[in-house]
Amino acid sequence: LDVYEKLVLKLKRITYNEPLYTIVDRPNIELDTYTDMVLIELDDLHVPYFHKKYGSNSQIMGIYTNRKFEIPKSPKRMKLSRKMPAAFPNNTESIKLNETDFTVPIDYLRDFGELSQRNELPSLADDPSMRMLYENSKPKPISKVMDLDYFKKKHIRGDKVKIALFDTGVVHTNEYLDRKKILKIKDYTDEENFTDHHGHGTFIAGILTSHHKKCPGIAPNSELIVYKVFSAKKISHTQWFLDAFNDALREGVDIINLSNGGNDFKDEPYVNKIRQLVASGIHIVSAIGNDGPYFGTLNNPADQLEVLGVGGLNFDGNNVAAFSSRGMTTWELPRGMGRVKPDVLASSENIYSLGLTKDCDISSGTSVASPIVAGGIALILSHFRKQGIEINPAEMKQAIIESSKPIDKLSIYEQGSGAFDPVAALTYLESSRKNKFSAFPSFYNLTDPFFFPYNLQPLYATGMPIFFNSTLINGYGLNGEIEGVPEIAIENVALVDRPKLPLHDQLSDFERMFSQESLLPSDVLDINLDYSKELYPYFGHFSFWVTLSETYPDLRGEIMLHIKINGRVTNEEAREQVGFSSTIRVLFNIIPTPERERRILWDQFHSLKYPNDGYVPRDSLELYDYAYEWHGDHLFTNFHETFKHLYDQGYYVEILRENFMCFNSLNYKVLMVVDPEELFTDLEIMKLHHDIEMEGLSLLVFADWYNGPLIKKNEFYSQITETIWKPITGGSNIPALNSLLHSYGMAFGSGSYAGAMSIDNSSLSIASGTNIAQFPGDGYLLTARLKNETDLFINRPTLTRYDIVPVLGFVPQLQGFENSGSIGLFSDSNCLDSSYMKYNCFWLLDELLHAIKKDIVLDRDGNYRSEILSPEFKLPADFHQGERVVYSQQAQNFDELLKNSRNVINKCFFGYMSEERMLEQSRAFEAYQGYDYKKFESRDKITNWDTSHGFYVPGFGSIDQLSNQEFYSYVSLVITFTFLVVVIFIFCKSGARRKVRQNVFVL
Repeated sequence: LDVYEKLVLKLKRITYNEPLYTIVDRPNIELDTYTDMVLIELDDLHVPYFHKKYGSNSQIMGIYTNRKFEIPKSPKRMKLSRKMPAAFPNNTESIKLNETDFTVPIDYLRDFGELSQRNELPSLADDPSMRMLYENSKPKPISKVMDLDYFKKKHIRGDKVKIALFDTGVVHTNEYLDRKKILKIKDYTDEENFTDHHGHGTFIAGILTSHHKKCPGIAPNSELIVYKVFSAKKISHTQWFLDAFNDALREGVDIINLSNGGNDFKDEPYVNKIRQLVASGIHIVSAIGNDGPYFGTLNNPADQLEVLGVGGLNFDGNNVAAFSSRGMTTWELPRGMGRVKPDVLASSENIYSLGLTKDCDISSGTSVASPIVAGGIALILSHFRKQGIEINPAEMKQAIIESSKPIDKLSIYEQGSGAFDPVAALTYLESSRKNKFSAFPSFYNLTDPFFFPYNLQPLYATGMPIFFNSTLINGYGLNGEIEGVPEIAIENVALVDRPKLPLHDQLSDFERMFSQESLLPSDVLDINLDYSKELYPYFGHFSFWVTLSETYPDLRGEIMLHIKINGRVTNEEAREQVGFSSTIRVLFNIIPTPERERRILWDQFHSLKYPNDGYVPRDSLELYDYAYEWHGDHLFTNFHETFKHLYDQGYYVEILRENFMCFNSLNYKVLMVVDPEELFTDLEIMKLHHDIEMEGLSLLVFADWYNGPLIKKNEFYSQITETIWKPITGGSNIPALNSLLHSYGMAFGSGSYAGAMSIDNSSLSIASGTNIAQFPGDGYLLTARLKNETDLFINRPTLTRYDIVPVLGFVPQLQGFENSGSIGLFSDSNCLDSSYMKYNCFWLLDELLHAIKKDIVLDRDGNYRSEILSPEFKLPADFHQGERVVYSQQAQNFDELLKNSRNVINKCFFGYMSEERMLEQSRAFEAYQGYDYKKFESRDKITNWDTSHGFYVPGFGSIDQLSNQEFYSYVSLVITFTFLVVVIFIFCKSGARRKVRQNVFVL
């Protein structure tokens, strides 16, 4: 546990004969601060801590002082784009903690009252556990972070290395910064001065080059160029960065440190400039962000292939810091798989460096982890430069990744390669320095918790593809290319009933490298690849997706997949071609195909992140940190706790990355549609209705708020684009969901509600959920008394309005369909979302799944013994509460906006497409060749992947069963749709996006 949690948990060990506090009820006061942060001062030592969640339970922390109980307020602000991740104590409340004061954990209270003191409080100094806490709260100088003595003995001090610092400026008059080593301080803000108003830039500069004995810098002899790109108002623009980047190119800097970042990876001028800098041989180190402990919260540019993304270690160096952002990257969603980030972790808590108004100060965050790595790189470059050897960015990244020390009990998406060790990296380059080609990760072990959540995905026949995405690192030089088709070998590790191997003369050269006793037939796995043909600058991606062949449904055990990648690079000095190769390995756990009742399909396809010309607003309106949701809505990111829970309950969850035409419903018992934003086409709706009514597929929908005035209320003027940002929908696309549910007499309403409800002994928390407006008779419908957020945010009433609204509905079987599946609706998805849940609703999910499988026990009267299927909740007749939300003018506008970025063209294409290829797709649709996609050059097909099963036309069967008239009617429909999309795209492309985007950087 990190120091923040120790402050709370150690104090919990203190026991008392009587309760310390009396809760005085005061109505209409609500406590909702579980994501805020407080700064505590212990003898002038800043100890920040978060309102953390422990496992699936949330706790609210408060600060008790001898004056009153302080509750930090939620900042009424929206973080847009880039920011300074570790600008403590910015955006916090500083509370003096005296010796007789201490922190008390408070259970979440819906109605919060005053706390009155009952007993004398003990002195902190009298508790031995607190003395240990004080020791862990002391400043941590750089000498405790890395072995500076090792470098001093070798006379490695960072000589002849230029480091560019992009920050808030620097206090150049600080006597502990060598003015001769500060080559330039240049202001790119609108303030026309280079004064550091916040101390952030000075602190980072001190980590790099300080000469102070108490807080020495890592590379004091390195040269520093400071670019002020943040104003006193804590904002910046992309153009300021671009101008400063160009100057850094002219100055010939070796390293750029970016202790800042943002969540918008679509800022193309900025992203492309980063790639240009790396192509010039500059090592770019960037903080991964302070949006932990949540997954899918990586900041840009740290999430780019070419950048070394640095996460944070806790004070003891044995765990990831609570605030450090976690992976995976979300560029590739919804169809692909994110890359592993961060690349490495470095110390980030209680770091000691130069302050703004005094000699040394203390700070925490990934902002301080980034310059620690940048300083270590400066030492390594300096050492080899004395020998006349230059290390390129790819070689440096290889050395750091392969010499880092993995931390036990952390997954790869939390720590990347592990803890940064500059001595080990230097030793690695000295002992085995050679230009080489590698992949990260180069090995996936799907049986090891280190690869969570991959270890929750066994491989079996008829399952959806499992996706992987590695980063290719070309240490040979700037340019490289992949030659031919990668080679494949499948090896038996511990397989039961191994399939027979074909004749030896049918094997490839790569397969012959393995013994025939261990080699398996190549048709055991269906493997598809998508990768960078050209590796520029230095880096590329290698994505592949794997399924078990349906000819081996009963296979079980472990197998190893080997993929050998071959390439070549031009050696500029020798003017000759140099060949290279690297192998990626995957260890799979093969199991027999699970029974249908245990298989769940998760709809990833209809989740959007950054649609064109608009944004998807946050799911919980009470949270003001971000205007929009950006964590990916993926089982590997903000729904990983739900994924883990379902796995622990014995379910097998697969990810649907395609439209509803692309799965065989006979393989699955349940389709889960959670927080969708994408449209559902008419063909998708027809297909799903067929699956529910005729094939027994059940549907579970978890929605979110939708309200026209509230959507309008979430519009805001953005300095990023100098335009008004408009939400394209609400928290969920309720009109689209209603079009999906309309035939069954079900519909969601246009409200937004928040609060709590209980069913028997179980509780539910709803955060900006919608309401159920229509539901059929004989179904079960549950209501709750909730706060009306629509009234609260639109009308701003003096008294909060509470309404009784339906939020949970369940139909065990559709009337008139003997073999139909069930349908369950819930008004909110935040209770499944790891990033926003106050309390999880896993118990509700379990109840719904038990009801679907009909394994709920009946009582003596023949009623279900279930919390949600009680007779009191059964509707005697159809329920109607107002009109259902349909495609209004606003929704039609939304439809038009999405046509540019639509992925649905009713054809299955299992695969990851890189950002460049997605842009190609959007400029002009590829022509159909029959009903197959035109093959992309870099999408090589290794084994036969039959996608015909995914193209199903309800009422007609598979495509080869269509009559000529039906066939030509269908082709006409497809051609008409394609023509409309192309026309709309050309129109929007010509006029809607002419402005160059600019980003606001918020401290």
